[in-house]
Amino acid sequence: MMEICVMLFGVFTLGLFHAYSTGGQPGFSALRASVAPHVATLVGLSVVIFIGILLGSIMLVLPGIFVAIVTLVAPPAALFEKLSIVDALKRSHALTQGRRLALLGLVLLTSGLVLAILVLGLMAYQAAGMPLNKPPERGLAAALIDSVVTISAIGLSYAVATRTYLVLVTLPPRA
Repeated sequence: MMEICVMLFGVFTLGLFHAYSTGGQPGFSALRASVAPHVATLVGLSVVIFIGILLGSIMLVLPGIFVAIVTLVAPPAALFEKLSIVDALKRSHALTQGRRLALLGLVLLTSGLVLAILVLGLMAYQAAGMPLNKPPERGLAAALIDSVVTISAIGLSYAVATRTYLVLVTLPPRA
């Protein structure tokens, strides 16, 4: 259940960036209007990307990183261009073509920042004296820390993906 909530939060975060970058008002009605028709596509795309990165990482770390780079801008492409899952993956592949080494640095930097957010969350647990190995006993404070860490990490990831997409669509194609 938590995974579904996190995925939906990511979709609505992406919608917020979409509303803001297209000049719309980032209110709930604009967010709902821009995202609602595409929720199924964006959730499905998120699942496909997650499975691709997971399988690539299981094989070796490098294939997982490659999948992360190639699919980096697929969610914003799906939303901004109203694409299907397959078309969004193809569009992301085309947009990242010839720029993957530079995007590797961006993915590593973003991953490092997300890791730092997670470490800060663990430090918050430790500072509050909460056991990490007994989730039912952690209570409201732990739920708050979980929420802040999750929202920060997802927000950062989608902000980077959306901004990268908006930059890549303005650049000429590269081989």
